[in-house]
Amino acid sequence: MKWFKRLMVYAVEIGVRDDNPCLNLKIEIPKPRKAIWEKEEILKVIELALNGRKSNHGDTPARPSIAVATAIAYDTSMDQHDILKLTKAQWDGQGLSFKQTKVRDGEKKYALVSDETTELIKKHCMNNGSIYLICCETKGMPYVDEENSVRRPRQSLFQQQFRKFKRFAMKEMYGKDAKGNDIEDWVEPDVNFRDLRRTALTEFAKAGATEAELCALSGHKLGSRILNRYVKGDKVRSINSAKKRWGEISND
Repeated sequence: MKWFKRLMVYAVEIGVRDDNPCLNLKIEIPKPRKAIWEKEEILKVIELALNGRKSNHGDTPARPSIAVATAIAYDTSMDQHDILKLTKAQWDGQGLSFKQTKVRDGEKKYALVSDETTELIKKHCMNNGSIYLICCETKGMPYVDEENSVRRPRQSLFQQQFRKFKRFAMKEMYGKDAKGNDIEDWVEPDVNFRDLRRTALTEFAKAGATEAELCALSGHKLGSRILNRYVKGDKVRSINSAKKRWGEISND
């Protein structure tokens, strides 16, 4: 914009234009997205995906695959693509071994999952008749497209289903009043599946994870500037670091 403004100044000087449209021109900076999920929002998405949803406009059947993928993302900070291509051989009963697709020649990584997610995997993934952990209930196939696929219809199907249950969850939490009536002007929180990764890393950092530990989870390199999004010098992290050094601290 700076150079375009100078170009318009020159255009006025040589008589090509009579005015400069860039005078007093300002660029509006949009407000940042929320980008961090509340735990209750994630749990509501998982709940609806597991149980389905009934409404006056028609019932939405359960999609446990969406619930499992959401739970894994929240527990491990893994990318969506890496989650969808997980195979049963990568699951050892407690955690997942994987290699990040976006990191060239990256090291193998391992991520533990919570007890709740372990139960979801055992119940909904181990007997689906596929080598993949997460499969579409209607298609009976994983949400993984062929390597040379341009349209990526299977991954698009996952994204479509996830957005549906996310919208249902947010409406139940924020789109209804205390009597259960719809609120017409409610605003849906602008979070997406990728933000589960940011949320997980932020919670790990708040719990006292070091930069090296966050790098082991996220795949970033030590000293990466992007880690500043997760590691901030607030009161919670200061207390956690003190506990690591001195043990429990008295509240007196």
